[in-house]
Amino acid sequence: MTLYVYDASLQRIGLVEDIDSLQWLAKYQDAGEVKLVCAATNKNLSLLVDGNRLYCTDQPESAIIRERTVSDDGKTATLTVRALFSAARWNDRVVQATENITAAAAGMLALADHNRRGLPGTSQTYSGTDIPLDTQITWGSVLEGLRTLAESSGLGFREVFDVATGGEQLQIYAGVDRTSGDKHRGYFGTDVDNISDIELTTGTPEWKNVAIVGGEGEGTARVIVTVTLNAGSGDDRRELWVDAKDLTRTYQIAQDDGKGNITYTQATYTDEEYAAQLRGRGLEKLAEAMPTMDVSAQLGQGLMVYGKDYALGDIVPLRLFRYGVSVAARVTKVTTVYESTGKTVTATLSDYKIMEVLKQ
Repeated sequence: MTLYVYDASLQRIGLVEDIDSLQWLAKYQDAGEVKLVCAATNKNLSLLVDGNRLYCTDQPESAIIRERTVSDDGKTATLTVRALFSAARWNDRVVQATENITAAAAGMLALADHNRRGLPGTSQTYSGTDIPLDTQITWGSVLEGLRTLAESSGLGFREVFDVATGGEQLQIYAGVDRTSGDKHRGYFGTDVDNISDIELTTGTPEWKNVAIVGGEGEGTARVIVTVTLNAGSGDDRRELWVDAKDLTRTYQIAQDDGKGNITYTQATYTDEEYAAQLRGRGLEKLAEAMPTMDVSAQLGQGLMVYGKDYALGDIVPLRLFRYGVSVAARVTKVTTVYESTGKTVTATLSDYKIMEVLKQ
């Protein structure tokens, strides 16, 4: 592993020396972060300044330095640097006007392309099968919008750093399902001792399967739609009220003259289009209120190696024989720690689904 430093113009200006530790936290549906601890040498102090970038040759993304701390006890001076992945820059761009979303990947790319406003980089065309969505994103930051669409669709996003050009490209991607077929590379299981520190929680405390969504209007004139997901009757019907008055029939369209001057025009949804927006909001809220299965575990690197057998965003199998379940889970965060003693990888899992009941 080599850790290079690039300046704000994305020109390589040196590499970090005397590294004590480097923690590289990558996230599938958000911007990650980096913590670097190194010797406070004159070279490191001159390189590691606010706005410069860190690029680790083991990783696809770069991180922008946003904070540094010097600790000096009179004998040893240590420099601690914190940096945010370049995707965090989208928190500095506001979604101006309204983006009507009918497909997740296309919507995420549109959010970036319509609100880049001088932000360096490009967007990569999504090559996979897009995920249909009926929703809208208005105001708030572009990063918030990217997170919302990613979580609703199961897609991930990142900004890939191009070493050859020093440029960056927003990439929408889907993790690989490695639970079966030719993509299967093995599993994490209590029987093969590559998973430990397990905590398993299941339940339905917040589960809802019917969303009653209220749009604009008052009293009997209020627009109401109902969204149902496998609802039964009696105790098996669990209803959720969703106040969606923020979704209105009219919305704004922004026009940029290319010089940073933006003008707005107003448009109106048809009844069918407006109902689709309300149904989309209902589905989003139901997705947040599904039956829960949470598994906290430490994934070892025996038999299943990160970067070789699975990657960030992939769906991997867990076979928990002691607890009688086989579970599919998505790798949503990966922390890689580089130290003089070697490299360790810790993965965080979410979106659990029971695949089968195992014989104990």
